[in-house]
Amino acid sequence: DELLASNRTLEQQIAARIQVEYALRDSEERFRQLAEHIREVFWVYGIGEERLLYVSPAYEEVWERPIQGLYDRPLDWIEAVHPDDRPRVQVARLAMLGRGYLDEEYRIVRPDGAIRWIWDRGFPIHDEAGYVYRIAGLTEDITVRKLAEDRLRRQQVELARMSRLSLAVELASNLAHELNQPLAAIVAYTQACL
Repeated sequence: DELLASNRTLEQQIAARIQVEYALRDSEERFRQLAEHIREVFWVYGIGEERLLYVSPAYEEVWERPIQGLYDRPLDWIEAVHPDDRPRVQVARLAMLGRGYLDEEYRIVRPDGAIRWIWDRGFPIHDEAGYVYRIAGLTEDITVRKLAEDRLRRQQVELARMSRLSLAVELASNLAHELNQPLAAIVAYTQACL
């Protein structure tokens, strides 16, 4: 009787463990589907491990560099940052490691020489004691948005220039009209005197 109860308990424990393993696999599969099918680069960095724990396949599309190179050399991505932006990005990265947050826009140079704009955000993950032990982030290619903003800025500058030019033309026209009236009187007086 005791052996039978022990077997039932063992069977229940095994069934519970199998159920937990299925739930874990299902959860991992949903995470992988999400991370691998978004266009943004999703990444997780382990502060204690001082290494990249995960980066989604979108990295290869955005940076046009292999993911494995990033796992082998976690700072490989910084080499792709535009030289003018690199010092600022390195400072932001060090600050992120201290506080867990990152919110930075910068340019990268792809291997083919194309320049892309990146928006990189990082968010802290705390352990039970409240310490930041991982950082999860999202990196987005915002080149299209930056080009549109630049085009809009140029159009606004041109519109302001045209507005100033229009105002100058109107002012000159009014001035000419104001000068024309006394001039017409002088010309008429001069012709009458002759």
